[in-house]
Amino acid sequence: MSIATITSKGQLTLPLDVRKQLGLQKSDRVQISVENGEAILKPLKSTILDQAGTVKPPENKPPLTVDQALEYGRKNMAQDLAKG
Repeated sequence: MSIATITSKGQLTLPLDVRKQLGLQKSDRVQISVENGEAILKPLKSTILDQAGTVKPPENKPPLTVDQALEYGRKNMAQDLAKG
């Protein structure tokens, strides 16, 4: 069992052993719920939606539309399959 202290700002630092057991790293998100007077903490897994906006298009090219991106993927997949 680990013990943590709540700061004056209401913040709590999870002890290292707890973070390791839950596989938590910097910037990971957790869900906190209260059941029968106890706090339950569950790691939230990242989804593709969490990654929105993290990849920027090259400055000299406009971003691709969804249709353009799909076509690009189809062409590259066909080339990869042809190579064997």
